[in-house]
Amino acid sequence: MVHHPRSKRCVSALGIGGAALSLLAGCAVQRYSPSAGPSTPQSSLSTPGTPSAVATSVSVQPSSPAPSPTVTFAAADPALAAKLAGLLTTAATPKPAPVPSVLSVVVADASGGAPLYAKGAEAALIPASTQKVLTTMAALSILGPQYRFSTTVSAAATPADGVLTGDLYLQGDGDPTTDEADYAALASAVSAAGIKRVTGSVIVDASAFDDVDYNDNWGSPFPNVSRPPVEALTVSPATVSRLGSVRHVGSVEVSYAGAATEGKPAVVTLKPASASAYVKIDNKSKTTKAGRNLISLARAPGSNTITVTGSLAVANPAVVWPMTVENPALYAGAVFKSALASAGVTVKGAVVRGTKPADATQLGAHQSAPLSQIVHDTLKESNNGYAEHLVKALGRTPTSPGSWASGTARVRDWLSSSGIPTDGIVLLDGSGFSGGNRVSARTLVGALQYARGQAWFNAFYDGLPVAGVDDVDVAGTLAKRLVGTPAAGNLRAKTGTLNVSRSLAGYVTGADGRPYAFAIIGNDKLSSVLAYEDAVAILLATWRS
Repeated sequence: MVHHPRSKRCVSALGIGGAALSLLAGCAVQRYSPSAGPSTPQSSLSTPGTPSAVATSVSVQPSSPAPSPTVTFAAADPALAAKLAGLLTTAATPKPAPVPSVLSVVVADASGGAPLYAKGAEAALIPASTQKVLTTMAALSILGPQYRFSTTVSAAATPADGVLTGDLYLQGDGDPTTDEADYAALASAVSAAGIKRVTGSVIVDASAFDDVDYNDNWGSPFPNVSRPPVEALTVSPATVSRLGSVRHVGSVEVSYAGAATEGKPAVVTLKPASASAYVKIDNKSKTTKAGRNLISLARAPGSNTITVTGSLAVANPAVVWPMTVENPALYAGAVFKSALASAGVTVKGAVVRGTKPADATQLGAHQSAPLSQIVHDTLKESNNGYAEHLVKALGRTPTSPGSWASGTARVRDWLSSSGIPTDGIVLLDGSGFSGGNRVSARTLVGALQYARGQAWFNAFYDGLPVAGVDDVDVAGTLAKRLVGTPAAGNLRAKTGTLNVSRSLAGYVTGADGRPYAFAIIGNDKLSSVLAYEDAVAILLATWRS
């Protein structure tokens, strides 16, 4: 079983009297299918320090190499440009070849300068998840790699004899990684403050983000973790997948298995277990003597009842399926209330929405892992939920909540102020899931070149998936790509996949040490685009200028 490296997060428990305690917690995506100001532009780009290397069976480039001071590469490379152009027509790319009118390609020296090769460079196409390159760069630049999200619990009254007369306030500022253990630690902080009974309610304050929790640009609401509801308070349980231990924002993990006796319903459980206080199961399934797994799970929009239908065989092994839930902030409050009960704290009232009073006393605080770790996970597994939380966090100001409109505007402003081309760009979300997004290869390569000169570059570069490496924590979405080729362990890039788009953007080092930045976006003949991406990667990895 592969798990992500986890940075430690802590919950500080502050008693009403001011005594401080420390409670440590661990810290931590489903890959989808279908306040400092921004950095100023730099006229010359330097090479940052070396990111940490990870030992695998494939040699991994530890950093984006810069040429030796004694080596000068030509500003143009006509031979390389000709070879790259030929990939569209030679046997290296299966037929039918990618359609030029919906293809945007740029290859450039990663250190800066004009493209060495371009095809439809300024064509703004559907970028799919390569859009996360822009979202994570903006987050690292504006918030900083050490930025941490915070979730707090507070009270407006002083407890007496173990009784808090009034409400508890659970407030979040957009942490996409909170799970049951984190809320349990906050509940322990309440208990440590001497509170055993609460006469009021659990008030959830998710006002750091707006009240639009589902992006209309994704189509009709659907309980798929690829397009989760986004609120400033959420629950993100981890699921073990082919990409390791993956956290799904605003979701519950549904597990079902065949019963021991024929005719009985399938055995259905939820993770976290405390989700049963908020999510209901309508189990209409049936266990049969033999047969295939024919179970279906469904949740209607606006409902938190999951209906289980179909059949599976006796003793069929457990199958795990994550599903999103409605109103993640209320879900977080329900999980927190359950944790309070486990910690010996009873709450008379319900979980309701509200706003924390300005004079409330903080009882405990949970901090996320540093932003650098969240960006790592966002890029490695192409975590849509994380990216959407980041873009809303970018849109938040002291006087207004974060929203998709304000967050994407902040990303565009950051690109412009950094000198990165933005012609034709349309950003409707943070993850690239919407088919209405538009980005060109020119914009992506401009961002990749710019990033190499920034103090936060290592955090971004370490998060990029690495091609052809057998350690999924290093390879991410590129684990099965370019295996056994010269690009394996060399190419670091963000993948993008939608049913209308295939894309790849990142870095690769030539055989002579020249660092390349490249971006490829194709919106037709997607299988051919994939082959073309691989052919470009192999050519660049073996090229000598």
